[in-house]
Amino acid sequence: LEALPEKEHNMISVCKLFSSLLLPNGLLPFELWCRDNPDSFSARKINQIISIKGVDRTWSCIIEFLNRGLEPFSFDEAKNIFSNKNNFSPVMLGRKKTVLFLNVSDTDSSLDRLVNIFYTQTLQRLCSEADEKPEGRLDVPVRIIMDDFAASAKIPDFHKIISVIRSRDISVSLILQSMTQLEAMYTHAEAITIINNCDHLLYLGCQDMETAEFIGCRAFKPADSVLCLKRDKAILIRNGEKAVIVDKIKPYSTLGKKDSSIKETPKGFIA
Repeated sequence: LEALPEKEHNMISVCKLFSSLLLPNGLLPFELWCRDNPDSFSARKINQIISIKGVDRTWSCIIEFLNRGLEPFSFDEAKNIFSNKNNFSPVMLGRKKTVLFLNVSDTDSSLDRLVNIFYTQTLQRLCSEADEKPEGRLDVPVRIIMDDFAASAKIPDFHKIISVIRSRDISVSLILQSMTQLEAMYTHAEAITIINNCDHLLYLGCQDMETAEFIGCRAFKPADSVLCLKRDKAILIRNGEKAVIVDKIKPYSTLGKKDSSIKETPKGFIA
């Protein structure tokens, strides 16, 4: 960011810098940068690296750590994504009506770090875009629907992010098989925080006792009756209202009229 032109501010340039570091005398260009820019942030960090390069074991660990971290950006498809001049900017989601589909494998997690970066950058950029507006809200509300949420990449600090996005006109719908799936990704306290920040809970049925007990407590029903919920029924819990049993919508059917009971876009929605 400090040494290269803006058009080279991408992960491809980072990979090239790393490759040059591994060459004989690879640190020389960095040392020259430190000499010419002694007060820069980069210079302070590079000097720290130079001080430990003589410790072979530590240096090998650093190189291995960097190899693993940069691996998702080293293949041709990733290079094409980050070097494409027509890249999609997540900010556009909050500027004009846009539908974006992100296909994420639920069996192969090798590219989860790329997906993780997309989620994180999208939420951060949208929040920054909203903060720059006079009213602190996006021009176009953004709703993010995360199907099979537990099977996709973990979003860092998501329990904090979901607490602050509603005021910016950003909402999320999280679709899970059970609460235990959520706790497998986040700590118990973080999972509860995520659920507490959802205005609507829609329970479609499962075999998980912990989920049944939680829904039963919120719906004032015993866990066994929750587990025995009919397949064509669901339990809907709105913030500040008693739970109600509703009919499931048949797959691929269309509604004759809109549901006027939900008058605003919920901040969070867990199904």
